[in-house]
Amino acid sequence: MLERLKKGKYPKSNKNDVLKGIGIAPSVHGAGFTGVGENLIKGKIRVELEAGGKVTIFAAQTEMGQGEQTTFRNIMADALQISPESVFVAEVNTDIVPNSGPTVASRSTMVVGSLLIDAAKEIVQKLSTDLKNKFKGDFEYRQGYFYGGEQVISFENAVNEKGGFSVEKQYEHPPIIKFDDINWKGDAYPVYSWAAAVAEVHIDPVTFEIKVPDFYTTHEIGKAINYDQAVAQIEGGSLQGIGYAIYEKIGLEKGYFDVEGFSTYIIPTPTEMPDFKVRILENPYPFGPFGAKGLGELPLVGAPPAVISALWMIFGTEFNKIPVLPEDLFSLFNNNPD
Repeated sequence: MLERLKKGKYPKSNKNDVLKGIGIAPSVHGAGFTGVGENLIKGKIRVELEAGGKVTIFAAQTEMGQGEQTTFRNIMADALQISPESVFVAEVNTDIVPNSGPTVASRSTMVVGSLLIDAAKEIVQKLSTDLKNKFKGDFEYRQGYFYGGEQVISFENAVNEKGGFSVEKQYEHPPIIKFDDINWKGDAYPVYSWAAAVAEVHIDPVTFEIKVPDFYTTHEIGKAINYDQAVAQIEGGSLQGIGYAIYEKIGLEKGYFDVEGFSTYIIPTPTEMPDFKVRILENPYPFGPFGAKGLGELPLVGAPPAVISALWMIFGTEFNKIPVLPEDLFSLFNNNPD
């Protein structure tokens, strides 16, 4: 087909003929702000406990579809060994929440989540101390209960005994993470998340329409706090990366963007969604909540080069800008003298 295209002949032998290519791209993304950024932000969270064992998380992270509220509830519930139904996330309102930093930089789960773990440990310690003082004996906490001699007290009842209280935590990088912000040397990030993507690309040799029917990707993110949610994040970010590669064109005309909305700024829809095959590798990070690292931005990173490298395979031509549109592919043959 490609040879017929080069000669200016009709390329198809039958209506279903397409040009096919496979592209691959490894990718990496740091979790948290670069260098000493997190230590400058000094992100803070607060956890309040009320009678009945109700636990409320106060943090500035914004839910925008990535499932952060569910993640925070799961982290706190698992750390306290109680039901997620007892854990709530307060309204994100700067009048009532501490400044835990912005919802960016693939930091929310790793940074804020680690603060939730620290807060849970302090909550258990405070309740254990209170019970020890009251019953004159040591208590061990496991599976939502405090055990001390013949006394077995639930988390809920322990909170009722102590009364409402709150715990606050502030983030700092682990002491082994060092960065010299004068000479720009050291650990740029506390940890990295890794991924690889493979894109199968089909191109109609008449219209030059580009499709990605299948997309394979593996992400190493430390620990998936919510596996299904992590898979959804990877699929959504990868689809956004595919759009970045072959759909989303925007320019400037006399200081104005040349698009007016989604009728002229094209993004992939469910009909352009490939068949995703997602795999998650877990290599726990010792300073993340239950081993979790950052995930948010990583899926976007590898998708565009994977798609574009498939075009390179098909046409033998390097593409050094995105998006690559059908008209760009057509132009490869448009000026052919044959």
